[in-house]
Amino acid sequence: MIFLLLQIVGKYTIELRKLGLKILDVLCEGLGLTPNYFNEGLSENPALLVHHYPPCPDPSLTLDAAKHRDPSIITILLQDEKVHGLQVHKDGEWIGVEPIPNAFVVNIGLLLQIISNRRLVGAEHRVVTNSSTPRTSVAYCWEIQNQFLTSV
Repeated sequence: MIFLLLQIVGKYTIELRKLGLKILDVLCEGLGLTPNYFNEGLSENPALLVHHYPPCPDPSLTLDAAKHRDPSIITILLQDEKVHGLQVHKDGEWIGVEPIPNAFVVNIGLLLQIISNRRLVGAEHRVVTNSSTPRTSVAYCWEIQNQFLTSV
């Protein structure tokens, strides 16, 4: 059973990597960066995160994912298709992100915001718990390896 799960997760991450590289190549083109700018070490450290949010009759008592911006280059998020939970902060309001079947949400991360000189800005977002239905999401985060970080 574990071997089968590892095979499925392995294939899934290979496909997410291909998708992510295509997205990053398009972003490079739009930003005027050299093709494959992110392919040389800047994208060699992805993380696959699975979040499970059990239901809670009083969601105000739970520790949801508080408002934040992703600390990555990009995050490719597969939402639960049946349960809402992701919200984006816009114009002083929290707006629910409607799950779309067979689609991903792509978040611009803080690192890409810095690289692009704020031409691309990471959306402030949060996750809220549902009172009656559990929810699971899968995030694939493109992060920079430590060797590419510099101190000031």
